[in-house]
Amino acid sequence: MESVAREARLYRMVESAGEGICEVDADGRCTYINAVGAHLLGYAAEELVGGVLHDAIHPSGRFLAPAECSICQALKAARAPEIGEFARRTQAVLSHKCGRALPVSYSVVPIGIDGAPQGAVMTFSEDSERRRLENELRQLTAELAEAERRKTEFIATLAHELRNPLAPIRNALHVMRKSSDNATSMAQLRVMMERQLEQLVHLVDGLLDIARLSSGQMTLRKERVALQEIISMAVEASAPLTSATLNTVTLDVPIEPLYLEADAPRLTQVFTNILKNAAQNSAAGSPISMHVEIVDAQVRIDIADAGVGIAQEALNRIFDMFTRVGRDGKKAHAGLGIGLNLARRLVELHDGELIAKSEGLGKGSNFQITLPLAPVQEESVSAEELAPDSNKRGTVRALLVDDNVDAASSLSLLLQLAGHDVCVAHDGPEALKLASDFKPDIVLLDIGLPGMGGYEVARRLRRMPELGHPVLVAVTGWGAPEDRLRSKEAGFDEHLTKPADISTIELILTTLPSRQPQEGGPPVENGHTIDAPN
Repeated sequence: MESVAREARLYRMVESAGEGICEVDADGRCTYINAVGAHLLGYAAEELVGGVLHDAIHPSGRFLAPAECSICQALKAARAPEIGEFARRTQAVLSHKCGRALPVSYSVVPIGIDGAPQGAVMTFSEDSERRRLENELRQLTAELAEAERRKTEFIATLAHELRNPLAPIRNALHVMRKSSDNATSMAQLRVMMERQLEQLVHLVDGLLDIARLSSGQMTLRKERVALQEIISMAVEASAPLTSATLNTVTLDVPIEPLYLEADAPRLTQVFTNILKNAAQNSAAGSPISMHVEIVDAQVRIDIADAGVGIAQEALNRIFDMFTRVGRDGKKAHAGLGIGLNLARRLVELHDGELIAKSEGLGKGSNFQITLPLAPVQEESVSAEELAPDSNKRGTVRALLVDDNVDAASSLSLLLQLAGHDVCVAHDGPEALKLASDFKPDIVLLDIGLPGMGGYEVARRLRRMPELGHPVLVAVTGWGAPEDRLRSKEAGFDEHLTKPADISTIELILTTLPSRQPQEGGPPVENGHTIDAPN
């Protein structure tokens, strides 16, 4: 009875095991297989018992010949495992009843009595999921390694690209110190420094745009605008490069305005990036063309070049972040590798599509942008509305608040050269005191001030009735939507990101009422008389 009970317990244990278990005799015939094992192989247990197991799991040697089969080899061994010894686990492919391959992980233990082989026991489990996960892990590891490589390359490239404009600016400053009396040299140096500074601003703006897009904080300021205006601005912006490379840009654009609901500066950025990309990847003097056509309720813009072309496997990869490969996959070009990625994402924000096409290396490339057209409406803007009001420009009283002394001083000089009265403070308490005495028309206020921040300064200025209601302009390095909302809540009228474009500041000044210059001498800065610039 005890033996029967023990066998019953053993049977229940084997049947409830989570993997397949089968036994074969010395001839390789299946004497037992549990329900899990039979199910994995696609059979009922009684279909396998009594048959040669090798013929079922390796039919006609489909996966393994008998000489290579672990079960068949185990039948020749008489040594039973020692207590505590674990059988080696192996990966193999068995045949399911329906004929499909069944990846398994298995082990085989020979059974021997008095030195004679009596059979073997095999335990096995399906390996498909594990192998799938292993493949996914390998792929993920490879992708992470590639991302790390590209990030490292990007950081090195960024350092290089930032040093490029910094070096000539530093050299120009040395020259200006040594020959400041040479007007011709000074004019040339100023032009060069402005050009290099624009390159720095372009790099920083590109990085900020990518950061905003990645965090979902990019906000478009859409308005009704003619596509022709955007194309014209893009051609003008890319002209220095296309001229340097001697590329000719041919336009095939309808004369009748094609209106979009779009953020004009952002779309200009898209077309400029693609035109520059075409010039960088084309031979000197080769043509670049832009063709525009209407397709249903959309407009399609094709920008084509006769350059190096794009390998088929790289057609999508060129839009990946930080990808800096030539279209032949070998030659790298200058830049951070974010231009085309930014262009595609900006087009998608306009409900459009940007794709690349090429017949292969050496056969040129084509970038195709598709955008929805704006609904047709009557254009009723009068000439009087479009004409600028030149009478609004006059002398204003401007208070500059910035803890960066050089930034405040340089902007102060620019405004003084334009004929405005300027007062400068470098922290919050000083700004409040000067505002009470100076009574500015406009306050250009840095948000990141030490101690009392710009938001608190703005709130306190709004609580000073003796000031009236001066225009408050936030000047800051933070330009995300939540930053603009916070500045608005603090009482700011405008929000500019650093480095603020002087033309934007001048445009704001034109909206202020005219003021007559103070009588009695030059403007006052921090309570001290300063020399007015010549």
